[in-house]
Amino acid sequence: MDDSVEKPKPLRFKEPVIDVAFNPKTNLVASSLITGHVFVHKYAVDRNERKHRQRVHKKSCRSVCFSGEGSLLYTASKDKSWLAMDVETGSEKMRVDGAHEKPLNLIHYVNEQIVATGDEAGGVKLWDVRKNKPAFAYNEHVDYISDMTYCEGKRHLLTTSGDGCLSVYDVRKAKPFHVSANQDDELLSIAVMRNGKKVVVGETDGVLGIFTYGQFDDVSDRFPGHPQSIDTICKLTEELCVTGSSDGLLRIVQLFPHKLVGVAGDHQSLPVEKVVLSYDQEWLASCSHDHTVHFWDIGYIFEDDKDKDDDSDDESDSGNDGGDDDYIGVENNADENNTTKDEFDVQAIAIRISKQVGENESVEGDVDADIDIDGCSEGGDLKAYQDVTDTGIAGTTAFGSGSDESGSDVDIDSMNAPEESNAEVTQDEADKDDSNGWGSWSDSDSDGGGKSNGKKQKMSKREKLRVKRKARAEMAMPSRNKKMKQTKSKVTSNQPVYADINRATNMGWNKRVAYFYDEEVGNYNYGYDHCMKPFRIRMAHSIITSYGLDKKMDVICPPRATAHEMTQFHTDDYIEYLQRVTPELAELMPTYNDCFLPLHDCPAFDGVYEFCSISAGGSIAGARRINHGEADVVINWAGGLHHAKKDEASGFCYVNDIVLAILELLRYHQRVVYLDIDVHHGDGVEEAFYTTDRVMSVSFHQFGNFFPGTGDVKDVGVERGKYYAVNVPLREGIDDEAYRFVFQRVMRNVMETFRPGAVLMQCGTDSLSGDRLGCFNLSMKGHAACVEFMKSFGVPLFCVGGGGYTIRNVARTWAYETSVLLGEPVDPCLPYNEYYGFYGPEYLLDVPASNMADMNTREQLERICSDIHEHLQHIPHAPSVQTQHVPRDWPSDSEPDDKNEKDGGARATHCDVRVALNNGDDSGSNYSD
Repeated sequence: MDDSVEKPKPLRFKEPVIDVAFNPKTNLVASSLITGHVFVHKYAVDRNERKHRQRVHKKSCRSVCFSGEGSLLYTASKDKSWLAMDVETGSEKMRVDGAHEKPLNLIHYVNEQIVATGDEAGGVKLWDVRKNKPAFAYNEHVDYISDMTYCEGKRHLLTTSGDGCLSVYDVRKAKPFHVSANQDDELLSIAVMRNGKKVVVGETDGVLGIFTYGQFDDVSDRFPGHPQSIDTICKLTEELCVTGSSDGLLRIVQLFPHKLVGVAGDHQSLPVEKVVLSYDQEWLASCSHDHTVHFWDIGYIFEDDKDKDDDSDDESDSGNDGGDDDYIGVENNADENNTTKDEFDVQAIAIRISKQVGENESVEGDVDADIDIDGCSEGGDLKAYQDVTDTGIAGTTAFGSGSDESGSDVDIDSMNAPEESNAEVTQDEADKDDSNGWGSWSDSDSDGGGKSNGKKQKMSKREKLRVKRKARAEMAMPSRNKKMKQTKSKVTSNQPVYADINRATNMGWNKRVAYFYDEEVGNYNYGYDHCMKPFRIRMAHSIITSYGLDKKMDVICPPRATAHEMTQFHTDDYIEYLQRVTPELAELMPTYNDCFLPLHDCPAFDGVYEFCSISAGGSIAGARRINHGEADVVINWAGGLHHAKKDEASGFCYVNDIVLAILELLRYHQRVVYLDIDVHHGDGVEEAFYTTDRVMSVSFHQFGNFFPGTGDVKDVGVERGKYYAVNVPLREGIDDEAYRFVFQRVMRNVMETFRPGAVLMQCGTDSLSGDRLGCFNLSMKGHAACVEFMKSFGVPLFCVGGGGYTIRNVARTWAYETSVLLGEPVDPCLPYNEYYGFYGPEYLLDVPASNMADMNTREQLERICSDIHEHLQHIPHAPSVQTQHVPRDWPSDSEPDDKNEKDGGARATHCDVRVALNNGDDSGSNYSD
């Protein structure tokens, strides 16, 4: 197969493409648009020809499919209608208005007599096209219908829903055949595999759930490995399928044994809406948020299958029967040092796919794309993304087991080298994969105390495989890894694991950096369907240690914050409730729970109080380290929970560690700046210090119809705190250049006017491009430039984490910003680490910006800067504060509570905070001895 094979040119439209479908008989492809238009093109390698362009619906056309013989095209729309049109003439054959009570999401061809539709509310209907009436209606789901497929042999229609359930309908009966148990996660896509024996569903947490056909109560197997949601599945063969993910990648997945074989295409971090296979099995077509239908070459996979079938007789003559039907590429008596043909085929396919994607991306900018604008199909230059690198896309992934993001150990196959020799897999490795069940959810990394001999042997094999995979990854980038090993050996020889302050100073580092990390923080889980993943902190730490950055700073496991420390800001009742609440208790006491926890955003998960104590403990300890002059820069990526109120959780935040840290900083520093670059407004911190002139809160955030809805530029504080709250409301899509303009202008003005003794900076990464919740368009380097700018002022700097919901981007950014704070340049190629597979296919320390439109104008940003400058003119330059005796430190954990109360302590309620921070007012302050 020639890697430079030509393919049909992309189809580009002026509006977003929602769905795409291939004709089952001819070279026709249909595309549906958000405007209600439907396009039908005849595709070919040399040129594409538009056959039809019609606006068939008043609102967005959400789904298209062809009939079995290809003569009709069915469409479904948000306007609650569906229709059938003649493919040849474009004339309307049938239309049903008001087909459902709710807008339609899907339409699926079942057979010559029946089509199925699904709506936003979970309703499913089977329509008799001969009578133009519904034959059956089903209402088993309570959320949107996300995908459908039809198993012809059993006459079953299978549907997935956002409520986490799979439904199976016999198209001849009025009642559902079966409804699965709730999978605790949205089900987004579905395919029937293994000759009707297995049903595969894609979930929002990046897991492929596998049902055994006929046993639909619960999944029989789970295959983690995708870093983001699996939005669409396209079946290639009975063992291979292509998944489209929210990270923009089209991955070829092998089932039984489970492996991510390679990458078929890349939409450059834009979510994949749909991927389909052509009737002749030559091309994949996919659509994303870039207004384009792309074609990808996939024909060589089926050529390899044919070659395999031709050689099957020879294999039989040699005594090899090809192994069990449940596995691919496993021969029973293969030698350990030889590679079986099936294994070579799978790996060769992976290399061809990767090379093909690299070839296509590298030359696509020079190829004319077919662009469909306002009904005219014409040639035009289609700008291609150039982010694919030789070290990234040329490799192929083969994940064995991913992560459930709850903190369990993760086994990940490394990237294979692009060389053909590295693509081969020995028979011994394949046997180990099969015996150990790589990718099976039931496999545990726990040795169970070592009581089972079989278990010990299994774990031993896993460790051997892990070493081999790590070696394979090192072979892909030998020089860089060799250099990293040499660096590590020099640092670790004759030196302790954790650096001390004197050693850091003697080695000539400009700043003494303290880094707080508790390895338990990644074990907590808000819930499998929740977008907040504490596991991201463990991923960031893994990158930091793989670069050796932990050897160049003080790595400290923080003490857990006590209830007494947390009540310096929060109320007693609230902290006591966090200590006692459990998921079961929250369900039994919903009214009482509503007073403290909004369960949708802030669930009462197991260990919620311990998680809060880790976050708050690191922030309090970090502030004390700055106070005592033991560090110039402090990092606590587990902190930054800026939405929490004094007696209520909010926005995924339970205990406001930032307020607790600032209260500690104020004991030694007369003025503190709180800086927030999270995409959400730092409302909890601003509210806590809204009446004081000792803390200036500065928040850069998205404003408008966006949580929490506060933070207008006119919100400047009250009483003594008037003009000490600075808000920079921004619109979606802001890029690095615009953000840098407004950030540096505002912060330079703040620092020169306020002259703080310390800065606490919340580095939420949901302002990055491609975040699951945020709508900004910052790159990793643009985000880190803010940290570097604040470091340049030479003021003690405390950096905490915050938001960020695309976890691989969060981990990369916080690791990079750690290197920025240390002043240590790092290799852009990621070194091998525990979660290496999450960063494919590029495997780079980078989060690029996308082509998202910037809704912020230069005039608007200049007006915001001007308003803020005017507000700052009202405050005294470097405001004076009465000199006070520095109080003793807060009581340590070992001191009894009665002694704390006897000595006056440092206890403060929310009202006490306001009184204590007012200039020159000692009457109500708890901060002086």
